[in-house]
Amino acid sequence: MKKFENQKEIIDYLEISKATFYRRTSALGIKPSKRSFSDIEIDKLRNFGKNDNDSLSKLSDMRKEIKELKKLLSVKNQQIDQAHKLVDQAQKLQLLSESRTQEAEQQLIEIESKNKSWFRKLFSK
Repeated sequence: MKKFENQKEIIDYLEISKATFYRRTSALGIKPSKRSFSDIEIDKLRNFGKNDNDSLSKLSDMRKEIKELKKLLSVKNQQIDQAHKLVDQAQKLQLLSESRTQEAEQQLIEIESKNKSWFRKLFSK
């Protein structure tokens, strides 16, 4: 267990900057106001992130996962684009169908009105 008088003494002992000290203590879950450190804690603070093969393997795993997720995202974006195209087509077909139905109804009304005799036309209203 090593004791220090103040924070500057700790930082000088570890040979790191103040910002680095705060980053490392927060990452390791150590209170920065602490004045006595075990040898293990000092070693962790001094060697944090240096030649950490476990961290490197985690980093490479994360990069692989990011690549896979990007591929999945690309596929999903293509599916969404295709769905938008299908919805657009369905709306166009619906409008076309409605307009043709209205035209057919209008033609039917015209035909029915032509087929009525002048007598029916006069009294059917």
